[in-house]
Amino acid sequence: MELKLLLYELDEIKKANPPIPAEIAKVREKVLFELFAGDQDTMNLTEILNLQKKNFANASTFIKFIPGVKKGQSYLKQGLNKAPSAVLALSCSALKGGLRKLQTRFSI
Repeated sequence: MELKLLLYELDEIKKANPPIPAEIAKVREKVLFELFAGDQDTMNLTEILNLQKKNFANASTFIKFIPGVKKGQSYLKQGLNKAPSAVLALSCSALKGGLRKLQTRFSI
């Protein structure tokens, strides 16, 4: 019921088409001016690296809360642990198969 009322109110606002004041463009200019006003010193390398470390830490914290990430990490670790043995087994079988083909070709 509440959702219907909210949608009804939004429809009424759209139908009313309220006038947009002309000062809105000026507000945008003021905000941008205040944002970029002041000292425009460049950042040194250590500040940039510290900022990137913080960004990476925040991103990794966010990723921890995504559903399925922990399970995916465990599957990935299991796969990486099994990968060297699987690559070794495949390369050994390919090498043996190649040697057998060479032996049959030279024996003919």
